[in-house]
Amino acid sequence: MTTYNTGEDIKKAVWSILKKEGITLVALAPTMGTSQGNLSRTLNGQNPSFNAIRDIAAALGYKLVFDLVPIDDDSQGGVE
Repeated sequence: MTTYNTGEDIKKAVWSILKKEGITLVALAPTMGTSQGNLSRTLNGQNPSFNAIRDIAAALGYKLVFDLVPIDDDSQGGVE
């Protein structure tokens, strides 16, 4: 499973799926009951909501998984 650390990472992943699957926003928007413009604003905006990304992922046949895991002490640069 891939870990994404920012909203930008998630948006890049969605764009990658769209490209890989050959799906345009024009084609995807009607399946979601929205416009191409609205979908474009979501994927090009600052911080798309979790629900928006979840809905886009579902329309593409993917599932967005959200998990909270403890931070490893080593990831803090060894500070105790």
